[in-house]
Amino acid sequence: MYDEQFLPNKMELEQMLRSHLFSSYDPNVKPNAEMPDSEIKILLDLMLDQVLDLTIKQESLRVRMTIHHEWNDPRLYWEHLPHFKNITYIRTKYDQVWNPEIILHNNQDGNYYPESFSDFQLTVYSNGTIIYSPAGIFVSHCNINVRDFPYDEQICAMYLTSMVYSSSVVKFEPRFKYMHTRTTIPNQEWDLVNSKIEEITRYDVMSYTNETFIKCSVHLVRKPLFYTIYILLPTIAVTSMVISVFHLPNMGGEKITLSISVLLALTFFLNLVSGLTPRTSTDIPLVSKYLMFSMVLVSLSVICSVCIANVHHRTPEIHTMPDWLHKIFLQTLPSVLLMKKPVVPKPIFPVGHRFSISGEYPHQYNQHIPQPEAPRKENRPLELDDEQIRMVSGRNQLKTETKRIKFLSREDTIFQSGRTTSSSEDVSLSSNTSSSVR
Repeated sequence: MYDEQFLPNKMELEQMLRSHLFSSYDPNVKPNAEMPDSEIKILLDLMLDQVLDLTIKQESLRVRMTIHHEWNDPRLYWEHLPHFKNITYIRTKYDQVWNPEIILHNNQDGNYYPESFSDFQLTVYSNGTIIYSPAGIFVSHCNINVRDFPYDEQICAMYLTSMVYSSSVVKFEPRFKYMHTRTTIPNQEWDLVNSKIEEITRYDVMSYTNETFIKCSVHLVRKPLFYTIYILLPTIAVTSMVISVFHLPNMGGEKITLSISVLLALTFFLNLVSGLTPRTSTDIPLVSKYLMFSMVLVSLSVICSVCIANVHHRTPEIHTMPDWLHKIFLQTLPSVLLMKKPVVPKPIFPVGHRFSISGEYPHQYNQHIPQPEAPRKENRPLELDDEQIRMVSGRNQLKTETKRIKFLSREDTIFQSGRTTSSSEDVSLSSNTSSSVR
């Protein structure tokens, strides 16, 4: 008993309690070391803070979760000490007290233990109960089912277990069969439907012991609005363009051009979907099957367009019908369907002509089609009325006057040139006479 004048304050009492509890405490020794056959019961309570991301391509789930676990350590019991009855709990660091060291068994990034766990402190109560509630980001593997992409639902499981101790030493008991999701931050791509917690036991072939796992499952449903607008609707719109290929006239090859353009667009969307889904051989998305089926139909439409273009540009002058086709469609079927047999046109090119596709023609078709003679014109007198005669006579008179004017102008030109020549000759003659007189 302390004297009243020397009673320590609360801070000093806590320091004394810490020195009393941890002076001979070893965190590497389990609490029930004196009873090796007994199990340490760990009560678990999980709280899902946020679903950060579910990457379909890498098949990984990133969540931020708080693990509330509770156990009892009899070495940290001080209720029987009257000096510390006013201290109900103390806080201590993570590495100063024994803990079960819970890890994520099916992690994706290789970090079994989140680094943020060491930043949280433990709470030790006077009855020896220890409560530890660390929070961290867990990246786990998730088996993705891509069959209904982008209207898919995924169930991802996280397996929690002890890193060091087996199920014979540590036994995990979840308080609830579900995770607390009241304060969960919603995700923009996935909706959290429900969660489930269950305890499973597996046999470890390495340590020849049973290991206890806490399986935490989350049921997620994708929000398909983004993929519907940017993938499905354009795919359906492009696929529906194949129907217009058969309504397009076959004039300049536009049918084949349109079919190939649609085929390239479907190939682009198929590569886009394959880039969003994992490379798995278990299942193929229905949208990929739809795209592949559409590509097959478009390929068949290209083949049909080529055949149609080939038939369209065939003419009876340069192509001949095979004997079997002629016999079926022009002889047999018309008789069966009670139709009149069509008249077969004969080729105009002889055997061996350069425009001839086949080197030989049937004998009855190998004849030149005579061209009809043009009608001969008869020399009949032209019958004109009075007005037409006046117009023709006036036109002829105008032509005659024009020719006469041109003739007169030509004569005047010749006359003027003659006068000029004669005058020049007279001048030269007079000059010669005067010179001789002199």
